[in-house]
Amino acid sequence: MIASLLRHVLFGRTESGGPDARLLAFARGLAFGALVGAAIAGSGVWNRRRRNL
Repeated sequence: MIASLLRHVLFGRTESGGPDARLLAFARGLAFGALVGAAIAGSGVWNRRRRNL
């Protein structure tokens, strides 16, 4: 399911043959959100580890 969504987002085409700008913006936002989420989660893990030492 996720793979097919990513394929559609990354390789979606418009009538002119180029990639759809809305889909590219969605993919950028999705990647940015994943990176921010990973940074927040890593920060929480790091803080808990430092408190337990």
